[in-house]
Amino acid sequence: MHRESLYEDLLKLLSIIFMGYVNKVHVERARGQLLWYLQ
Repeated sequence: MHRESLYEDLLKLLSIIFMGYVNKVHVERARGQLLWYLQ
């Protein structure tokens, strides 16, 4: 397993978590709509 690809995956995951934290209101709204659609 290449270490570079592992670092890239970690950076992608961290960026997703960071954006989710910054846009928490939008994330919770989207999750609420998703749960509403699934009902």
